[in-house]
Amino acid sequence: MTTAMLRTVLWGVTLMGTLLGQTGLAAELDWKLKKSRDGISAWTARLDNNDHLAFRGETLLRGKTLDQVITVMRDVSGMAQWLHTCYDPVILQEEEDMSRIVHMKNHTPTVFVAERDLVLRQQLERTSPTTARLTLTGLPDYLPPQKSFVRIPFFDGKWEFEQTVDGVRAVYSGVIDPGGGLPASITNMMVVDTPFETLKNLSRFLAR
Repeated sequence: MTTAMLRTVLWGVTLMGTLLGQTGLAAELDWKLKKSRDGISAWTARLDNNDHLAFRGETLLRGKTLDQVITVMRDVSGMAQWLHTCYDPVILQEEEDMSRIVHMKNHTPTVFVAERDLVLRQQLERTSPTTARLTLTGLPDYLPPQKSFVRIPFFDGKWEFEQTVDGVRAVYSGVIDPGGGLPASITNMMVVDTPFETLKNLSRFLAR
């Protein structure tokens, strides 16, 4: 393992242990509301010893049931229709206990920046009759690098769902290092789009 890879792994372990863990991004983070429109709110927060901002988005998927939302989350074939920047998602491996490994490609906002690809583990848990959690853990070394793509070296995130009288409350949070030498000052300008656009697309997809 190279020194750079070791640093990425150690950084990821530290972040997961102190910020994400089993309950999502720590509630004590100083979340700043960056966008609120059409029933969707999105925040960012600074992390200790890390220049990349964490993101968090929340909305109410009106009129939907928890089972309906989970079905969409598990349908990788439709993922590109609602997950922001995602295309060509495929399941690499089905694991036990509602866990699977997925590979996807990601558009970038300009042709001058190489497109990204991401390998992650999705772990679904029905935490109660009315709640569920989908944990997302990046696995950058699971596949060899792909030509013309920059592998995202670190991603850790989570979906949390709660059935309410009016629908399903959905919260999407995480932290990402897109790699490729992009400065955090640039990526932080766009990170709020990750939860906001994803939740907007998901709401429209479910409304069909």
